[in-house]
Amino acid sequence: MAFLDVIFTLLTVKSVLVGLAALFIATWFYRRPRNLPPGPTGWPLLGYFPNLISAGDEYKNLTRLAETYGPVFSMNLGGTLVVVVNSFASIKEALSHPNTAARPPTSFYKKMTEDHGYDNKFTLLLG
Repeated sequence: MAFLDVIFTLLTVKSVLVGLAALFIATWFYRRPRNLPPGPTGWPLLGYFPNLISAGDEYKNLTRLAETYGPVFSMNLGGTLVVVVNSFASIKEALSHPNTAARPPTSFYKKMTEDHGYDNKFTLLLG
């Protein structure tokens, strides 16, 4: 019992909170895929979302980020990793690649189109 008493006296609320915060930050950085394009860093839970909306015009902010990080960059928006493609040539190249063709619909797409029974296939028609 003396061993457990020593452990419980060493564990204070402050040390437990610092340990949990360190564990949270380490797992947040560890779970980010290594093959993503470069991009801005953000807050642990909110990502870059507060910085994006605080600038006012989101389009201009994304264009400014494209000047810094290139036409293809990634960011975390509210816990979701997002890859932004910001030039016509990059969009054309990305959509012509077989890995990005016929992507499954996202929950946003399903909510906006009210097309819930679309059989999990999404076709993008470019004219």
